[in-house]
Amino acid sequence: MVTDCKKTGITVRACFMFGNPGETRKTIRDTIEFSKRLKPDIVLFNITTPFPGTEMFEWAKAKGYIRTNDWRDYDLSQVVMDLPTIESEELVSAYRAAYREFYLRPSYILRRFFQIRSVSDIKSNYSAMRKILEF
Repeated sequence: MVTDCKKTGITVRACFMFGNPGETRKTIRDTIEFSKRLKPDIVLFNITTPFPGTEMFEWAKAKGYIRTNDWRDYDLSQVVMDLPTIESEELVSAYRAAYREFYLRPSYILRRFFQIRSVSDIKSNYSAMRKILEF
């Protein structure tokens, strides 16, 4: 499906979540590797966030997994739910590593280089690379 979309000129974006119930180091590693094999043009990784009013929030609250009620932290990049299968620090570390592993691959960088068509493309790619390196 991704290959077919790319052949027709459609930019492929893929989104992945880390920190779902049952998440482990292995499932995170599998997700990162899958994202690289899939070869989308753009990838987003998020940390699972059980928003109030959802079944997941009620489940996590009942289990005592909700670590904060500071809604500013509910931004898909911070851990707000402690899971028994993976430490929060590991989850954050894997989240950051996933971005670096995906975007800093020589094959990805080379592919993006050959897609540059304008000065605007150069600027946006440069800005994105800076953010990945700072992350």
